[in-house]
Amino acid sequence: MKLLNTFLLNLKKNITHVSSEFSTTPLITMKANQQVYIENKYTIQSFTSDKITLLYKEGMIQITGEKLMITTLYPEEMTLQGLIKQIQFHPLK
Repeated sequence: MKLLNTFLLNLKKNITHVSSEFSTTPLITMKANQQVYIENKYTIQSFTSDKITLLYKEGMIQITGEKLMITTLYPEEMTLQGLIKQIQFHPLK
């Protein structure tokens, strides 16, 4: 029983650590190559119809494509539509 309690306690600590890391990292969900849904904390650094650059705590994300449009924009979520060609992650060093 003691071994099980120790295991469960360690599991809870690890889950808490992982979930707190993910709460600051943007969560990106794609629908084929036509739509990108982005959640969590980020800042739009630049936006054109062929490229969007987002900054977040750990780095930068660049999304390139054609006819890109922001169709939904809230403080911590955004939907981007168009022909998505590439998503690049540039972590801080």
